[in-house]
Amino acid sequence: MDALTGLLDGPRARGAFLLRSVLDPPWSLRIQDGSPLSLITLVRGEA
Repeated sequence: MDALTGLLDGPRARGAFLLRSVLDPPWSLRIQDGSPLSLITLVRGEA
């Protein structure tokens, strides 16, 4: 499997998890995971 095939095949939700965080400033968040793709959404405030 080449790198592009692995990148496109990886995000098929195998071993996926959802993390919801409610933080007050000043804040910092670090998530270490071996996922080939991560999605982050800010729903309120600024980053």
